[in-house]
Amino acid sequence: MGDSYSAGNGTGIYQGAAGCWRSSKNYGEQYATMLKAAPYSQPTKVTTVACSGAVSADFANPKSGRPAQNDAITGAEDLIFLTVGGNDANFNNIVIQCLVAASRSGAKCNTLLTAAEKMIGSGANLDSELGKRVKKVLDSVYVKSKSRANPHIKIVMLGYAYLEGDTNYTLNYKSGTKTVPVAVGKRLKAISDKGEALQKAVVAKLNTTYSAYKPYTFVSVQKLFSGPPFHGLYAQKNNPNRWMVDPLRDRPFGSITTSYHPNLTGWTQEAKLLLANKALPHTKTQPVVVGGNLPTGTLGKPYTATLATTDNRAGTWTITGTLPAGLKQNGNKITGIPTKAGTSTLSVTFTDTLGTRTAAATKRLTVNPAATPAPGWQATTANGIPFISGLSCTTTLCTGYTLDSSNNNTPSLLSRASGGTWITTKPPLPAGVEDTNGVVYSTSCTETGTCAALGYYPRKDIPGTNAIIVWTTTGNGWKAQVIPTPSTTHLWVTNYTVSCGKDTCATITWANSTQDGPTHAILTTWTAATGWKSVYAPMPTSTAAPGTAFSNWDINPAVSCGTGVCAIASSYVDTTDTWHQIVWTYQASGWSHFLPPKPAGLDGGAYGRQPIGCGDGVCGMVTTYNPANGDATFTFQGWTWTGGRWSSPVNLPTTVDTSSSYIDAVTCSTFCVTTARLRIRDSGSDALAVWGWTSLTSWRALTLTAENMDRPIDYAGNTCGNRICAITGGHDYNGEKTWIWTSTDGVIWTPHAENNNHTLTGCGGSTCAAWTGTLKPVTGWTNGPTLLSFTDGIWKSQPAPMPADALTSPNSGTQPSYVVCGGTTCAVNGYYSTVNAPIDQASVAWITN
Repeated sequence: MGDSYSAGNGTGIYQGAAGCWRSSKNYGEQYATMLKAAPYSQPTKVTTVACSGAVSADFANPKSGRPAQNDAITGAEDLIFLTVGGNDANFNNIVIQCLVAASRSGAKCNTLLTAAEKMIGSGANLDSELGKRVKKVLDSVYVKSKSRANPHIKIVMLGYAYLEGDTNYTLNYKSGTKTVPVAVGKRLKAISDKGEALQKAVVAKLNTTYSAYKPYTFVSVQKLFSGPPFHGLYAQKNNPNRWMVDPLRDRPFGSITTSYHPNLTGWTQEAKLLLANKALPHTKTQPVVVGGNLPTGTLGKPYTATLATTDNRAGTWTITGTLPAGLKQNGNKITGIPTKAGTSTLSVTFTDTLGTRTAAATKRLTVNPAATPAPGWQATTANGIPFISGLSCTTTLCTGYTLDSSNNNTPSLLSRASGGTWITTKPPLPAGVEDTNGVVYSTSCTETGTCAALGYYPRKDIPGTNAIIVWTTTGNGWKAQVIPTPSTTHLWVTNYTVSCGKDTCATITWANSTQDGPTHAILTTWTAATGWKSVYAPMPTSTAAPGTAFSNWDINPAVSCGTGVCAIASSYVDTTDTWHQIVWTYQASGWSHFLPPKPAGLDGGAYGRQPIGCGDGVCGMVTTYNPANGDATFTFQGWTWTGGRWSSPVNLPTTVDTSSSYIDAVTCSTFCVTTARLRIRDSGSDALAVWGWTSLTSWRALTLTAENMDRPIDYAGNTCGNRICAITGGHDYNGEKTWIWTSTDGVIWTPHAENNNHTLTGCGGSTCAAWTGTLKPVTGWTNGPTLLSFTDGIWKSQPAPMPADALTSPNSGTQPSYVVCGGTTCAVNGYYSTVNAPIDQASVAWITN
C-alpha cells in the first residue's frame, strides 16, 4: 500500500493500472518470492494497491477512478507493507527543483524545503501536520483490518532513503543584488531524519493505543542505502555504487517519474532487509483449534458459541455431525434457540486462508432441559420493544408481534418458549415481495402447538399491490407463505384476522382482479396435514356461484375456530344491490354456506353485524336487526351450530327499549355466552344484557348474582376455553367490587369478587386468568395490579410482579390490554412506567403456566 516507494517505480518492469507504476519486482513481491523458496516453503499471496503519486488521503478516498486503497483490505492478510508521507511533503517537486540539474532552482527549492520543514515539524511531534496525516493512515488501516475480523495483522511502515548523499551540496539564488545560498544537502538530511523520527513516534504511539496486539513495525532503509559504500545519489556527481535510478546517467531508462527511486537492485535489497527482520512472520505454523467442549446451552434460550484457533487465524470452518435442533452454523459462530435437549458430538475442521493449513477437533455440545419456571406469574419484557401486540399462547409457546415506531413501523414477530425469553424476529419473506412497508396484524395459536401470524407486504411485480402472507411456527423459527388464491389474477387483496382452534386455523381474504373492480371472497384453512389451502367461498345458487365477484363485502368479518369446526360471519351485496348476511362453516369435509333469514319488517344492522364464536363442537352467533320504521326496539337473535348444521334463530330477550347496541364477542366452550351494551331510547343511558346457550336450555337471558351485590353491573365481557367460560362485570370508577363468574356447564355460574374497579379476563383450554386493579379516572392507569389464575375451581391471586426497571413512585402505574390463555399457559399484556422514562410506556407481558 501507499506511494511509488511501495508500488515499484524504478524496477523497469510494470503492470496494472496506468500511472501507478506497479511492479512484480517491488519489495513486497520479492519478499513473497523469498518466502516461497527454501527454507521457508511458505505459500504466499500478494496484492499491490500502492500507486505512484499517492498521498495520505488516498488510503480512505478514491482517486482518478481507482478505489480507496483501504477498500482492498479483506481481513485475511498476515502482513501489510506501506510507505506514506513523501508526497504529502512534496518530494516529487523537491527532486525537480532541488536535485535534477536540468530543472533545479535555488529560489523554488528554498520555498519547497521551507514548506516541508514546516509540515514535518520538530520530528517526533505527533501534532505536526504530517504527523497527524501519517497517524490517521496507520490507524485507518488497522481499524479496517480489525473490522474485517483480523485484529492480529502485522502492519509494516517503511521509511525513505536519503535523497542526497552530499551534505555540503548548496544552491544559490539572487534576491535583488544579494546572492542567497540554500544548504540543500544539510536541509534534506535534516528533513529525512526528522521525518523518520516522526514515523517512529507514530508507530510507538499507536502500539500503545492497541497494546493488546502492538500491530505496527517501522523499518528504516536509511542505513541500507547509506552503506558503506553509499548506494544513494549525488546531485553533482556520479555514484557507480548506486541502488537508485539516476535521472541523468540512467537514461533512457531514467525519468522524472522513476528517478530517485530504488533500481531493481535496490528493491531486491529492501526485500532482503525485510526477510532479515525477526519481528516479521516468515511462516505460518499449523493452526490449533481452541480445546474443550462447546458451551452448554439451555432448551428454549438463545445460544451462541464461537469457534477459534489459538492464534485467532482467519479461515473457514466446517462441522461434521448434526447440530442440536434449532441451532445453525454461520462461519465460526453457532447460534439459535435449541428446541430439543440432548448432547451432540461434532467434528470441527479449520482451514486457513491459504488453503494449505488445517486443524481438526472433536467437540461435544450439550443442551440442558429448560429450568422449571417458578410457580405463579412472571413479568417478561421483549428486549425493549415498545409494545407486544396480538398475544396468543399454547401450553409451551406464546407469540405476538410489534411495530417499531422509530423505524417506519417496521414489524417484528415475537415468540417465547415456556421458561425462555422473548425472541424478536424480522419476518422472513417469500419470494416476490418487497422488504419494505410490511404489516403484521393478527396472531392465533392452536391447542396442538402451532401458532400463525397474518400480515401483508408489497408485491415486486406489480407496484401498488400487496401479498397476504401467513407465518407459522412451533417455536423453532417462523416460516412464511403467501396466502394461496384460486386465481393468479387476484392482485388487490385484503385480509384482517386469523383464528386457530384445537388443530385448525382459518381466515378470509377479499381479492380483486383490478384495483376498483368487483370483489371475490376466498376462504383459507390450515391443518398439519394439508398446510394452507384456499377455495372460493361457496355461495347460494340463488345469488351467485363460487368465485363470483360482487360489488362489496363486509370489510370486518368475524372468524372463529374451535374443535372440529371453524365459522366466518360476513355479508355481501348481490347483483341486485341487496345486502345479505352469510355464514361459512368449515368441517373436515370442506366449507358450506348458510344465509340467516332476516325477520320480516326488520333491516340488517350496519352490514349485518354478526359476532360469532366456536368451541368444542359448537358455534354461536348473534345477529342484530334495526327496526324498519326507526321507532321500534332493536331485535337480537341467537344462532347455534351443532351436529353439522345451524339451528333456527331464537329471539334474545331484552327488558329495555333499545335504540342502539354494542354486542361483545360470542364465545363458546361446550356452551356459548355473549354480553351486550344496550342504549335505552328514552334516557340515553346504557343497560347490560347477558345471554347464554346450552344444549339443555337454548338461548336465554342469564341472571348473574353475587353476595352483597346491591346493584346491577354496568359493564361486562365474556371469554371461553374448551371446558370453561367466564363473564366479567363491574362499576367503572365507582370504587366498588368487580366480579368474575365462571361456569363449566353454562347453567351454574359461580361468582368471585375483587376489591378493584376494573378486571380483564381470558380463558383457554380448561383454565382462565385475570388482571384486576383500580383504574385512575383521568389517566386510565392502575396502581398495585393483581393477577389471578383459575385452577381446580378456585381463583388464586398474587400481586403482579414488575420488571426490574419499573417505577415504584406514587405516580407509577400499569395499563392492561388483554388476557389470553392457551392450554395451561396464560398471559396478560400491558404497559408500565419505567425509572428511565416515567412518562413513556414500556411493554410487559405477565405469563404463567
